[in-house]
Amino acid sequence: MPATVQIQTVLYNNAIGEIWRFMQAIRPMVDHARSEGLLESAHVVVGDCSNAPRLVDADLADLGRCIEGIELDYRFFGANLMFGRGHNTLAASATDEHLLVINPDTHAAPAMLSHLLHTAADPAIGIAEARQIPLEHPKSYDPWAGDTSWASGCCVLIRERVFRQVGGFDPENFPLYCEDVDLSWRVRLAGFRVVYVPKATIFHDKRISSGGSIVVSDNERYHSAFGGLMLAHRYGRPDIHRQIADWIARHGEEPQRRALAEFKRRQSERTVPDPLPGAERVAEFVNGEYARHRF
Repeated sequence: MPATVQIQTVLYNNAIGEIWRFMQAIRPMVDHARSEGLLESAHVVVGDCSNAPRLVDADLADLGRCIEGIELDYRFFGANLMFGRGHNTLAASATDEHLLVINPDTHAAPAMLSHLLHTAADPAIGIAEARQIPLEHPKSYDPWAGDTSWASGCCVLIRERVFRQVGGFDPENFPLYCEDVDLSWRVRLAGFRVVYVPKATIFHDKRISSGGSIVVSDNERYHSAFGGLMLAHRYGRPDIHRQIADWIARHGEEPQRRALAEFKRRQSERTVPDPLPGAERVAEFVNGEYARHRF
């Protein structure tokens, strides 16, 4: 049976040109999946967390013509809900079989959705993840079955009933970073597979330094440190938590020290969640990462 898909993205002060680049990939992607008999219907839902609306009526009319025949629903939130809460808000009204959670700083290959839908036809699969180019994520995966520890939220196809069953993203405990790791591990705890689909390619516009490394902002340093501390706590690894906390205390930069202070504040107020039962079955902590890396 052909599937139905809600394609959803969350904006935060994105440039208009970036939004156009993202939207221009939608029509070919949907047409390809329909031609393969994999897709019955799709529509696009855009949530805007920006300081002011990024899209006005004229923009929406132009973008509607760009994806002619595909419904476009634009929602200005009026607040920065950030990634997880923004996607939860969009997913709350979804009635489709799948959610395609996708970053706006991307451009999908025409066959990307087709490959994800073909893989996700297996009801045992809860999340199917696309391959990012030009910088592929180095985490390991089974080369035959595709199973992996976690799926990057940059571009994932999630079965809507699975997303609802596990409660979606957890923005309270993972405001910005590691929310995709946490969701993936909870999906696996619920008995579903998380798989990587190398043929499903998507360009992801990362900021690269002159030396070839990814440029990391202070905001990213803060949230990745906080997310790491929260993951280690929630998934029953006090030894890993101590390692992270000790490293931050000795060597951490100011954003990371703030993250440690915030975690300790929540601990003192008893607002951190209890470790999840059975977490040891799905959690992977390997050399400071959440999966083994291929390179």
